[in-house]
Amino acid sequence: MEKLFEMNVTTWSDDDCPVSQIVEWDDGVRNGSYHVTNLLDNSEDSYIDLFSADDFIAAVKFGMLLAQDGYTGIHTVYEEKEIGKDEDEE
Repeated sequence: MEKLFEMNVTTWSDDDCPVSQIVEWDDGVRNGSYHVTNLLDNSEDSYIDLFSADDFIAAVKFGMLLAQDGYTGIHTVYEEKEIGKDEDEE
């Protein structure tokens, strides 16, 4: 029987250009989030927080913990939101 780990991905856009994505999870045992920013329009002076070797190791360890808990896959729910729009406008 398949046991899926639920993850939510929210993509924030400005004028139909993806600006950032946030991945969130909470299974009652562990929760967290990961934020990714579109660097296309950033100046060279912008602060950039890239996915490091330590981030990769943490992701592999997280996957191993999920496997130990019996998870066999991931179910992802995608949501898109426009920056500057109220929830009522969408």
